[in-house]
Amino acid sequence: MRFLYLSFLVLLLSSPAFAQYNAGGTQFYIGPKASINAARYTPAKNTPDLPSAYKNKLGFGAGFMYKFRVTDLISLHGEFNYIRKSRSVIDSTIVTEYQNFHLDTPILFEISFPAKLPRIGKFEYFFNAGPQLSYWISGKGNTQFEDNPEQASSNYAVNLNTENINRLQFGIIFGAGMTLPSVGDNYFVVEARYSFYQTHLGEKYVTTLGDFTHIDDLRGNYNVLSLSVAYTFGLNFMPSSQKNKGMKVKTVVQ
Repeated sequence: MRFLYLSFLVLLLSSPAFAQYNAGGTQFYIGPKASINAARYTPAKNTPDLPSAYKNKLGFGAGFMYKFRVTDLISLHGEFNYIRKSRSVIDSTIVTEYQNFHLDTPILFEISFPAKLPRIGKFEYFFNAGPQLSYWISGKGNTQFEDNPEQASSNYAVNLNTENINRLQFGIIFGAGMTLPSVGDNYFVVEARYSFYQTHLGEKYVTTLGDFTHIDDLRGNYNVLSLSVAYTFGLNFMPSSQKNKGMKVKTVVQ
């Protein structure tokens, strides 16, 4: 998985060097992105003493995307996203809600196809896939005691500087979406994607809350369904030698 991610990273970082070989037109797109996600936590099958249940929680993210258009069909796509992934752990009458904050950096191979609809006009739909590296920045939890409402809930921060926690997690992404024209060479990008994380969050994590000791078994991983909207700005780096030849500029939407 790490080799795959590094290979995609080298391709993405090398994209400016390939710009001179493009036939012309806008080649780079960059812009802000916002997302909403539902994270599903899946414990390892051999995990002992599992809690009664896990509940999915909604999370949010923000960042920016970078896209290099290799041809009219193929693109390389990279992102930096600050993501909140949430989950609830129900252990008998004790409910703990977690909010974990990650920096997600996917690198995707993307294929686009031109299309046209009566009310939308010309647009593109695309499919992408590739590896993702996620860095666990911080985390916090809130524990409530349902059998004793008079006992105050407890808030605490997750100590990530322990050997029981994996701060780096690798995953695979599959996505699909639409690129809709805006003003000039700017575009709206609407996408749905599913992320499969391959790395466990860690081992057992023990938190002491007064007289109560909470044990969170981190031998599991997230699977995340997300919906996002981005707005991209086209950047044309066509060499001046090609511009002087009077080549026609291509747009993303044919």
